[in-house]
Amino acid sequence: MSIKTILAFLMIVGLTGLGGCKKKEDPASQEKNLPGIKVGAYYFHGWSGETDRWHVPARLKDEFPEREPAWGWYTNSVELMEQQIDYMADNNLDFFSFCWYHSSSQQQWILDALNEGLSFYLQSSNRDRLEFSLFISNHDLSFTMGPKEWDFCTQKWIDLFNEEGYQKINGRPVIVFMRHDLL
Repeated sequence: MSIKTILAFLMIVGLTGLGGCKKKEDPASQEKNLPGIKVGAYYFHGWSGETDRWHVPARLKDEFPEREPAWGWYTNSVELMEQQIDYMADNNLDFFSFCWYHSSSQQQWILDALNEGLSFYLQSSNRDRLEFSLFISNHDLSFTMGPKEWDFCTQKWIDLFNEEGYQKINGRPVIVFMRHDLL
């Protein structure tokens, strides 16, 4: 069976799964992905910043310091995003699919913190090395998008679709919804 494009998502939550990985010495000598196949990673930014009290509790850092990710416990800077982009591109990944949150029932600071990784990506000087797409994280009733939010959300998505490097298949933007039944 012939498939033009296959998207393979690696579940890498906040890149913590790469803590033990080492960069290969000569990325140019690595084989590239097969033509038409793109490999990427989900990017969840909730491990950092204002949400760390839920996702990176003191006990984790105090009792399990050996589990600290390669990037450190926090990834709250454009500079660290640039390092992550380089690492991913050097190891033949093609895109990040950023978890994107919106909800009228959540406080704005929570949404800003959860979407901060995408903001850092958009500010990165080397973002041309990786495409990006959106993974709409409407996974429970606290992150649903009803009729009142639809105009705001769709305009935000359209703006992002027009950003340089937004991932497209046959000229159409890639967008993934966690729960279509909650739209």
